[in-house]
Order: sequence, then structure tokens, then C-alpha cells
Amino acid sequence: MKFEDLKFPIIEIDDEGWLTICDEGSSITNTTSVGFKHGVGIGNLLVDTDGHVVQIVNIKKLPNAKKTWDWSLLGIIPVVFFPIEVILSEPTPMSLDEIKKKVLESVTKHLNFWDENWDTDNLMDQIKTAQDTKEIIEAFEKTQY
Repeated sequence: MKFEDLKFPIIEIDDEGWLTICDEGSSITNTTSVGFKHGVGIGNLLVDTDGHVVQIVNIKKLPNAKKTWDWSLLGIIPVVFFPIEVILSEPTPMSLDEIKKKVLESVTKHLNFWDENWDTDNLMDQIKTAQDTKEIIEAFEKTQY
């Protein structure tokens, strides 16, 4: 599957179980030199709004790509970003219940983080009763403080 074929927003879960809702692709298709060197994103699981489940299997630098910059998280060091090509696996068959389980495991594993800005009891209830992937993603939007 091609990255452009994913329907956003998507769920991204990294190898440490951190979950991110990505509204658009630039958070995945841009990286720093350090991120590229360390293969940032490789192995991450992506679940799009239509329920397609893929994994990032590789990243490649785009030739002659225009670099951009932004401030670091601390706001004191400028950081240069450049676009990358994201190579995805073929879609993996995964039931809605399996997707819910992965998402709930991620929220539970990092509950202290989620508790800070989300009504986690309500969030987990909405995930459990979601009828499709889109409803899982909407649960994060609806339960944020």
C-alpha cells in the first residue's frame, strides 16, 4: 500500500506503545537528520480511518527535497526537517476487536500521560463501543479536556 492511499486521520502506534492521532501525513513524512539516521518510524503501526492496517517498513530520503526548519521542543534550537518517502507493508488483516485491543493496550500502558488531558474512563468506554476505526479516532477528539 502507498502512503498516499491512507485515509486521514490515522492512528500511529510505535514500538514502545505510544499512540498518536495524525491529522495529516507531514508529521510522518518529515524528519530530522538524527531521526533519519535512527530510522524514526520504522516498525510503527498505522491504522487509517477506513481500517487499513500497515506498518512502516522503510524510509528513504527524497532527492533534491526542500528542507524546512522549526524550533526544537525547547524553543531555543532551530531544527532542520526534510521530507522522506515512507515505505509501507501490504495491509495486514486485523479485526476491529484486534485494533481496539491494541489501542486500549497503548492507552493503559501510558495511562499517566492520557490522564493529564483526557477523560480516560470515557475514552476507554468509547473505544470499546466503537463501531469502526473512525469512531475510535473520534473518541480521542471527544474526550480531550
